[in-house]
Amino acid sequence: MKKGQLSIETIIIVILALLVLVVVAIAFTGGMKNLWDQITGSGTVDLSTATQRCTDLCKNAGSNAELIKSTFCTKQFVIKDVGLMACKDLAPSAGCSCA
Repeated sequence: MKKGQLSIETIIIVILALLVLVVVAIAFTGGMKNLWDQITGSGTVDLSTATQRCTDLCKNAGSNAELIKSTFCTKQFVIKDVGLMACKDLAPSAGCSCA
């Protein structure tokens, strides 16, 4: 290797180090909780957002009863200022039956 050239391994290590630095910076600024909540869907949402998501779950399930039961009927949201609510209670007019 000539003087002044970087090896592929060095470039990869630098890139990985920068990624770790970015993740640590996000974690210390409190951004990881919001990011994790968005990924897992475990954060609180407002009532209209939860209702829309439930309606979308019902539409996406179509007439597949098993899919309705495994998605729409079991999905719950933590609603701001209300608490835990299930899709079957949030969007009863969506057309999905959990009976």
